[in-house]
Amino acid sequence: MLRMRFPLFAVLCVFLLQSVSFASLYLGETQAVLESVSNKYTVVNFGTEIKAPPYVSTYPIDGKFSVRYRLRDDSKLAGYKNNVWQTLERFDFASWSWIVGGTGNSNTGADSMRGTYDNWGFWDIYPLQPNPVTRYKVTLSADTKTVPRKTQSMVFYVGRTAPEGARTLAQRNAAAKWIAGRLERAAMYKDLANTVRARRTSSSSINYGLEMTKIIVSACGLFGPTDVQGYGIETGLNFLDLASSVFGNLATSTLVSAGGAVYQAYDWGKWAKTTLQSSANLWNSTLTSFAAQQSMNQVGASLETALDNLAASMRDEANEAMRITYTSPYDSSSGWLGLLSLEKSRAHSAGVEAATAMDKAKVIAGEGSEIYNFYKIINQLANSDWAVLNAALP
Repeated sequence: MLRMRFPLFAVLCVFLLQSVSFASLYLGETQAVLESVSNKYTVVNFGTEIKAPPYVSTYPIDGKFSVRYRLRDDSKLAGYKNNVWQTLERFDFASWSWIVGGTGNSNTGADSMRGTYDNWGFWDIYPLQPNPVTRYKVTLSADTKTVPRKTQSMVFYVGRTAPEGARTLAQRNAAAKWIAGRLERAAMYKDLANTVRARRTSSSSINYGLEMTKIIVSACGLFGPTDVQGYGIETGLNFLDLASSVFGNLATSTLVSAGGAVYQAYDWGKWAKTTLQSSANLWNSTLTSFAAQQSMNQVGASLETALDNLAASMRDEANEAMRITYTSPYDSSSGWLGLLSLEKSRAHSAGVEAATAMDKAKVIAGEGSEIYNFYKIINQLANSDWAVLNAALP
């Protein structure tokens, strides 16, 4: 029986043809391989065209996504229904939940102890993109005999090219990154609010370690650039030129110098990211502790309410930024400026509430304790957003 192999040249040719002819955004690959009883493996890799937020992949309006898959059973005697699958979800910021984001695919090989197969190709995925900048989550999975099923997900943003209008070229180039950055922050603050709410109401069904992992991923993406200039570029801060011309060229602005608002925001964000990461294996035990419950009972619902409000403000401001950039590019930016001002006020409120919670935790568990640092993370993140908006707005 003729067996199909997977030569690298053939893969590259197929990929290049798809990319050029069909304007395809490559998301990654999933493989389930059974070569023999003693040699079997699964592979899940994500494509380099998609990166963690706030990076944005550019996507043509009539394009599609693609995933490479492979099913191989060359064992002759072992036999197994190797399985690979893919799903695509998009985040609905109105309900703060993941919903279907496009077509899903799956393939299962035949279970034949004497037969072999090597099936591979590319799945076409047709995304649902109601907004010019959309948050997606692709999940890839692979399963083969006696190997634990491998399932991994990646969150990423896709944006369209901004049309010409009243915005400058620099503002249009920064728009998608700014919008993605605000939406990712909104999702992060909402996750923080939900975590605080679950702890305050003593929800025993919550795995706080998993909840904090989502927050860590957002913080690592937002504050991942290695210097303040990179932070300014990748979070689209040049879009704030609409509010203040001082943001027009961050590379030469005093905002990125030591003591400047952007420098300060980046420095606070880096601290929060590092602290989140360094305590990753402690968050579940920290947030289920008696000290956490005590401090949150004393703070009450005010912290989660402030975080909910900030998340909603960031979402609404990002939606208006999309409207005046993509849908109505000649409209005034006054409505967006008003939402930006509200966002600044709510960032300040969240920072104040977190500082109050820090004081409670300091008395109960001590300064520098994990629960104290949890509130300090919220305080520093909120303050980092306030610092930038305060520099942009009167």
